[in-house]
Amino acid sequence: MLKLRMLTVFLIAQLLFITAPSAQNHSSDEKIRWMNWEEVQEALKKEKRPVIVDVYTHWCGWCKVMDRKTFSDKEVIRYINKHFYAVKFNAEQREPISFKGKTYELIGSGRRKVNRLAYELLRGRLAYPTILYMDENLNTIVISPGYKDVPALMKEMRYITTKSYKTTPWKSYQ
Repeated sequence: MLKLRMLTVFLIAQLLFITAPSAQNHSSDEKIRWMNWEEVQEALKKEKRPVIVDVYTHWCGWCKVMDRKTFSDKEVIRYINKHFYAVKFNAEQREPISFKGKTYELIGSGRRKVNRLAYELLRGRLAYPTILYMDENLNTIVISPGYKDVPALMKEMRYITTKSYKTTPWKSYQ
């Protein structure tokens, strides 16, 4: 009888463990859903949204601070996940990138290598971090270089999602 009770308790515990919401199920709401270029192009075929691109490098100190302080903020995470497709783009990515039917590769020499897509999207102004906002057709709306704290990033994102950029210059909006 004791063995049967222990087995019952064990099975109930297993059932509760299996059906309980896991941390993994919540992680999509607690982290930005970053995509690569191929994924965002596929997602745009199904649902149109603006795109926010975090252009960074692995050696950039302010990029790391922005990851730690700005992109980990719950309000920022919720807003990006709800309103944007998000791309985390290493400007020095070695692997070729397929974007709008064209392949972009690493260019330059020595320490000054950059993926040609980063060079073109940032119009040759390579500063990190840079936030790039694109419309649902992957056309550049705004290029915003430099570190952004939470209030600054939220203001920029609202400028894009309310489509204020179509009628109001950024300096007036601020």
